[in-house]
Amino acid sequence: LIMIDGVRFNSSTFRTGPSQYLATIDPYIASMVEIVSGPSSVLFGSGAMGGVMHIITKQPKKSEHFRADYSLLGHSADGAVGGKLYLSGYQSGLGFIIGGTYNQFGELRSGGSAIDEYQPLSAYQSDNYHINLSYDFTSDLSLNAMLLHNRVNDAGRTDRLGQGDVRFYDNRDIFSLLTLKWQPEQVIDKITATLSYHQQYEYATRFNCHKNDNGTVDSMADCITFDEKFLSRKRQYDDVVHVLGGNIDVALELIEQKLFINSGVEYYMDSVESSLKDAKASNDFLFELQDRGQLSTGSTYLTSGAYIYGDLKIASWHEDSTKLMFDGGSRYSYFAATASDVPSI
Repeated sequence: LIMIDGVRFNSSTFRTGPSQYLATIDPYIASMVEIVSGPSSVLFGSGAMGGVMHIITKQPKKSEHFRADYSLLGHSADGAVGGKLYLSGYQSGLGFIIGGTYNQFGELRSGGSAIDEYQPLSAYQSDNYHINLSYDFTSDLSLNAMLLHNRVNDAGRTDRLGQGDVRFYDNRDIFSLLTLKWQPEQVIDKITATLSYHQQYEYATRFNCHKNDNGTVDSMADCITFDEKFLSRKRQYDDVVHVLGGNIDVALELIEQKLFINSGVEYYMDSVESSLKDAKASNDFLFELQDRGQLSTGSTYLTSGAYIYGDLKIASWHEDSTKLMFDGGSRYSYFAATASDVPSI
């Protein structure tokens, strides 16, 4: 499970896993990355059975009235060029971070003795921008609005090239949060309420080349020219997922800071739009809109839950560097899915 500032980044349609979608998150936005190994479903839900990567974004610093961060980069391994520019500041309770990055990656050069060999179709382009606005009403009450916009264009996939299957992906990701935080730091340590909207757009072009009797292509080099005489089929997938979410989290400190309790509720609703166009050599590669896309258009997926989790410090030694702790918790989850063209759902 990937999270950004306490909000789920995963959606119900992640293709084969969340790792590949990390490319749509700009690493420059992170001030800290927390890794939780192993099952964490009580706090984070069923998607966290294997662990959690929690990205905590940069926030305006009250000590800096204005700051500019900029850099240029270049990579010899893939001929990449790019750069970043971020402006930030804080004045009279109002803070901001505005900026972005741009990277153009070339084809990746293989290591070892194959010094002149390049990984085919590994070049791609990415750009990102980040807007973060915050306002402190009082010393313990603040409001934060954040927008992340990320694009990855022309990312090739060639793991099945030998079988005549090549794909290109264009991804656009919009992730926005509105967070109200109250930190009285007494019995109630912190209450956080967040509204979120996440849009994931993916456009994929898939090419199939003619195969021999062994189920492989005679020439991979010919296949990736995308000349129609070497192709048997083309497909265009167009998928969009909209995710509306909300959560409230309450953190308590009890028994002279020996008992720590986190409790809260969360809600996420995914809605899907999907289309597929197909073109075959037998039809002179004329694209035809199919009845169903890769996903079920109009389908929805709801996940919600309530949880409570506690840590009790039983004893400590060596100035609190060694502790004996007891922890436990419980979660109630509710799921619902609809898909008009899948009668069994």
